Amino acid sequence: MNTVILIPARFASTRYPGKPLVELKGVGGVAKPLIQRSVEAARRVSGVSGVYVTTDDEQIANACNNFGVGSS
Repeated sequence: MNTVILIPARFASTRYPGKPLVELKGVGGVAKPLIQRSVEAARRVSGVSGVYVTTDDEQIANACNNFGVGSS
């Protein structure tokens, strides 16, 4: 059986528009978009065969393509 993780990401949030693309610095001081950090965390889950981002926004889809994750 294949197990995948789907991460929903909306750009037009009412409380924090653009939140998935906000750059956050991690422990090492490297800034990455929140959606990339979420994908990297999901990829560390054992037994998962794929991680995908579901979005309605072209900017988020482009960012995901830049760091090598599928989006739909």
